[in-house]
Order: sequence, then structure tokens, then C-alpha cells
Amino acid sequence: MPSEFLIQKILWATNTDAMQLSTMAISDNKQYGKWYVSMNLFYMVHGTHDKWTLWTDVSDASLYVSTPSTQHNTGNNGDLGAETARNTASNTIILGLSGGYTVIENLNLYGEADYIFIENPGNISSNAPIYDIQLTIGVSYSL
Repeated sequence: MPSEFLIQKILWATNTDAMQLSTMAISDNKQYGKWYVSMNLFYMVHGTHDKWTLWTDVSDASLYVSTPSTQHNTGNNGDLGAETARNTASNTIILGLSGGYTVIENLNLYGEADYIFIENPGNISSNAPIYDIQLTIGVSYSL
């Protein structure tokens, strides 16, 4: 019997300066003695504003920003040099593959590998891209 996959796509904005797109394919095959697999793709573009950006009166049109922002005209309590250093949006891509095996009913062994890539880290265009590979293994039991 072929596995069936559930595909989920989500696009949302988490705050006033970030947008994400996430899609996931999940096999619906968690059964005793069977392998199951899922894949995740995540993309985020994040402007120069973050949780430390100071609130500002934007009655002056020069302070208007669109999402994602590419300049930082206001103060920042977490990065005092943000006004001069931040000059572009950052892009994050995460590609993940996970899977597992149902040993007995309610007992699963699983693993996941994620590749993470960030272009313009810190919202600074001269910063070199960074990447990471993360591996996870585990055991889960549910009642």
C-alpha cells in the first residue's frame, strides 16, 4: 500500500518586519513495524528591525519603511550601531528531512537532519553567508 503524504503550506508575517513561507510533506504511515518520513522547507526574509528597535513617530515620511526594511533609521536598544550598519534584509532557508521507525505501538525512534543557510546575516550586506547542519536523534513514547 503506498504511503500518503499531507502537504502543508503556510505564509505569515511574525512581526512588522519579517515574512515566512513554510511547506511540509508528512507521510501518514506511523504504524507498528513501519518507517515514516517527512520533509520541511522554510524561507524567511527579515528586515533590519527587530524586537530591540525603538518605537518612532513616523509622521515624517522619511521614516516610513516597508516590509522587509533595508535601512534602520531609528534607535535600537540591542545594537547601538544598527542605524549605520544594517543596510539590507537577511534571507534564511532551512531544508529538513526527518524520519523514524515505530518499534512498538506508541514507541518511536526518530532522527532529523537540517541544513540552514543565511544570506546577509545581521542585516549587513558585506557579511559573508553562513550555514549550519544540525542533526537530531531521539526516542519518543506516548501514552
